[in-house]
Amino acid sequence: QNYSPSLADSWTLGVLLHIILTNQVPFGRDKINIKISSSIKDHDAKDLITSLLQIRPHKRLQINEILNHKYINNQKEHLTVPLKEFNHHHEEKSQKKEGYARLVRARSV
Repeated sequence: QNYSPSLADSWTLGVLLHIILTNQVPFGRDKINIKISSSIKDHDAKDLITSLLQIRPHKRLQINEILNHKYINNQKEHLTVPLKEFNHHHEEKSQKKEGYARLVRARSV
């Protein structure tokens, strides 16, 4: 089958979510067999990770399915940063970088 970047991203998301929730990679030492940690007690989290870490790419969840998954919907209030807050933070960082760049240029003259 053809390579699908979005399905590769689904795999990566499954690995990262597993690491975030357990502080462990979801593989054994052989790095071939998937090993979902038994420390994940939330059924919906375990279902999402299992659905993302499918060996056959066409069986993995796609982005719209991930966004509509029960675990994600239950976590939305914890996962999203309001866009207004994000933009404000980004603007502050840009202003600090510009100020620092001016300072460096002034000192180098």
